[in-house]
Amino acid sequence: MIQALIADTEPQSAEALRLQLEEYCPQVRVGSTAYSGQDACQMMQKKHPQLVFLQMGLASGEVNCLLEDPSFDFETIVLSSGPKLSNHILPIEAGSYLFKPVQAEALINAVQHAQHWIHWKEEQRKNQELLDRFLHQRPENDIIGIPTMEGMDFLKIGEILRCEGLQRFTRIVTTEGKGIISSYHIGVFRDLLENQGFFSPHKSHLVNLQYIRKLLREGTLVMRDGSTVPVARRRRLAFLEQIKHL
Repeated sequence: MIQALIADTEPQSAEALRLQLEEYCPQVRVGSTAYSGQDACQMMQKKHPQLVFLQMGLASGEVNCLLEDPSFDFETIVLSSGPKLSNHILPIEAGSYLFKPVQAEALINAVQHAQHWIHWKEEQRKNQELLDRFLHQRPENDIIGIPTMEGMDFLKIGEILRCEGLQRFTRIVTTEGKGIISSYHIGVFRDLLENQGFFSPHKSHLVNLQYIRKLLREGTLVMRDGSTVPVARRRRLAFLEQIKHL
């Protein structure tokens, strides 16, 4: 059963969606409904839903906790009252969009899409302990396993040049120039490799400090293979502090 939250400032619209879910998507259980951004944040923190139906107006800025709390890990379906999105940029990543009044077929497709990713994340969590054993506090010459969509790639920690986040996945670049796409989010690698001589100069990047060649004035790292990695302004001091220990 998928635990869901509906966040919509229109009570009638929220109730109509709840009834549609009962009829067309029995695998979804609506545990709570929020009618404001503040209520939505409180319920997200308390209920920990797997799926959130979020009104466009709330998704556009009122639910600030989505940006402030990185622990939130749910699929989002955005509800829009307009005929089209018209290049509307949201500060969150939405899995699907539904337009009011919500059509049954569109609702079923959106829920099935969300269900796929919810199950995928559950599998990743089940494998987390295995990844910890491979990566946590390992000498750089140890062979480690990198989970991929096909299975597991094996390499040494010292062979990892850098990691780059690709939304739900991570690209690992080796010293030989090989690129491995891992099925794990970059945050997992950040937690497990930062105490192995790696540094995160940017939320989407993780670099092996021994393979850094230059720090350019504009705040860009040049790696041994010539690739460049941005350094976030708030991370520059931490980077320089880290370099002192090399």
